[in-house]
Amino acid sequence: MRRVENGLEMLDRPTPAAERAASLADVERLNARFGGDALTLRWVARVLAGLPAARPVRVLDVGAGGGALAVRLVEWARRSRRSIRVLALDRDPDSARLARGAAAAYPEIAVVCGDASALPVRRGGVDLVVSALTLHHLAPETAAGALGEMARAGRL
Repeated sequence: MRRVENGLEMLDRPTPAAERAASLADVERLNARFGGDALTLRWVARVLAGLPAARPVRVLDVGAGGGALAVRLVEWARRSRRSIRVLALDRDPDSARLARGAAAAYPEIAVVCGDASALPVRRGGVDLVVSALTLHHLAPETAAGALGEMARAGRL
């Protein structure tokens, strides 16, 4: 697929904080309605099914946006009686701020502002890496580097 020249989405350019928050809220509603997060949660459950339930799990959410997926991961883990730590990463400071707000009631979530092509974790530093609706925001060469970083960071 070819990348559209100058085909930037609102989230790819400087946007007033209120507009960014509204856009991310729309994405959350669409994910809830059409099952985007549910697909990710099913995959996580399947991958973790082979691990003892008592084993703590570390997840990195790359391109966390407003933090909705990180929150859903923690809620799933609580229902499943699993110990989980989620590191939610987004390159945009306003999105990271929104994610911190969403995660305020979830001590299992830490939010950082960072770059998908230079993840702030060591090799194998997390069990799982998730990334939803993120790669299309990156140039192809950057996306390839980000995928390499995700593979480096995750153990499972």
